[in-house]
Amino acid sequence: KLAAYNKSKTLIIDPVIDYSSYFGGTGSDRIQDIATDIDPVAPFPDRLYLTGRTDSPTLAGLAPTIITGATLGGTDIFVARLIAPVNNSSPPLINYITYIGGTGNETGYGIKVASGIAYVVGSTSSDQTTFPVSPSATQPNYSGATDGFVLGLNTNGTSLSISTYVGFAFFDTIQDLTLGQNNDIQFALNFNVNTKDQLSIPAVTDINNGTLLFGSCPFSVSSGKVSTRAIYNVGNATYLTGTAFNTGLTCGTS
Repeated sequence: KLAAYNKSKTLIIDPVIDYSSYFGGTGSDRIQDIATDIDPVAPFPDRLYLTGRTDSPTLAGLAPTIITGATLGGTDIFVARLIAPVNNSSPPLINYITYIGGTGNETGYGIKVASGIAYVVGSTSSDQTTFPVSPSATQPNYSGATDGFVLGLNTNGTSLSISTYVGFAFFDTIQDLTLGQNNDIQFALNFNVNTKDQLSIPAVTDINNGTLLFGSCPFSVSSGKVSTRAIYNVGNATYLTGTAFNTGLTCGTS
């Protein structure tokens, strides 16, 4: 017997899976997010992007491109691009796999793509001597514990167009991002504040000629913990979801 469902919609039972595969190496690997875009060059119109964390020396049997300020250690961010053949006639082809990180632990939590550039957010415990940070980074220095990061990986997966820390002295993570109307990067930051001094938490960033600039919609928090899990952009409005614990939280109106 079927449970209640929306009878104005077509009911599909046991849908056919076109493709299913493991994706990993000999260590501990986790896919955290997925994104797609359209390849402007035929005949491969669909591209699939993955991000997450890994401590495997290779993924799917392929040696990665490595982007680091020193040497990799712990877990690292991975970004992979797969190309889907026309009509799903065979499994996707791996176009590139890139590791990004330092001597600490990194995870890529969210990914979005614009014009072939993969924008990734997440967390890192590596300082600026080992984590690759752009010369124009808004926050070039590691603040402590874990910091969030925002980075852009070029169309070939070989270098970073932007990379900056976003965080404070405690445990900070960026869980999700969205791209605005002008490819502005908007992100959701999880942070802890253990001080009575108010801090201004940038919620919106813009890309301006390759430079990452903080925007004008700050959170103000006096103490406690704020956890923002997802972010969505609809028209001119940005929506955040999450939780706030033991905190005096206000948000800017921009």
